[in-house]
Amino acid sequence: MTWIKSPEGKKHSKVCFYTGDTKGVKVYKQLHKLEKKIKCESIDTIVKGSGKAPNEIWRKWTFNDWVEASGVLADQTRGVASVALGQTHSKSDVFTVEKPRLEKGIKEKRVAKIDKYTMNEKLEFDGPTKL
Repeated sequence: MTWIKSPEGKKHSKVCFYTGDTKGVKVYKQLHKLEKKIKCESIDTIVKGSGKAPNEIWRKWTFNDWVEASGVLADQTRGVASVALGQTHSKSDVFTVEKPRLEKGIKEKRVAKIDKYTMNEKLEFDGPTKL
């Protein structure tokens, strides 16, 4: 997961995590709206910035790969973390890995807060609200 870190060892601030769907539309398909609105970066944005093509990576990934990458990114997050949720999301989704790591970051004063955004039926993001 070395591509999550920049060559300078940059820690990522204003990271958007995401999961779920609203009315059958996956959050990640609309995430670009939130990224633009609040100027955050998702794992997709970070992968693109590393010079890798996200679709090439995602096709090869297993659930365990997602768990590892999401955990590493949560550990690298500094400042404000944002989570974009669909109206429907599973309790077993990958955010179950990220959330405790982000909460640990709050206790260690690496993460200032976690803002929650929910994708509504118009496929726009409401929030932020406190997670």
